[in-house]
Amino acid sequence: MTPNRFYLRWGFAKVGEGEWDNDYLRMPATPSVRAVRRFWAALQARNWPKARSCLYDDVQTVWWASGERIAGADALIDVNARYPEGWTIQLLEVEHLQDGRVMSLARVDHPPRHFFATSFFQVDDGRIAGIEEYWATVEVPPEWRSAEAFPGITRFDPTEDPRAQIP
Repeated sequence: MTPNRFYLRWGFAKVGEGEWDNDYLRMPATPSVRAVRRFWAALQARNWPKARSCLYDDVQTVWWASGERIAGADALIDVNARYPEGWTIQLLEVEHLQDGRVMSLARVDHPPRHFFATSFFQVDDGRIAGIEEYWATVEVPPEWRSAEAFPGITRFDPTEDPRAQIP
């Protein structure tokens, strides 16, 4: 593992570049960030009681991509528990936002498909009160949007993000 990949994987941000070295900074995790990380880790472990304990009873969840609202912690846990097996969560980023919410970016690998979830959490006293999620599917770009047609475009493998780690 290269030094850059090591620092990115463990939550450091590259903040500068010198002649001989790169500068990295890692902000301490807030209680809200820790709560969101605990939730993702419990989902990955399929530890439904632990995931449930991260949520307020009346948590409201919105999945914008599919137009679904999920009312309550029990419903959210039930939906996740019933999702077909074979998936792995790769947590890419968890950040405390200036407005008090916590944003996370996760990749969910469910071969042969891969998905990204950008989530915004409202956290109060260490438990999640609300979630808004935007899901996207990894897919090949259309043929017309090629590197040959647009010289500024390069393609990469979105499943090879150095920040990815199982929570």
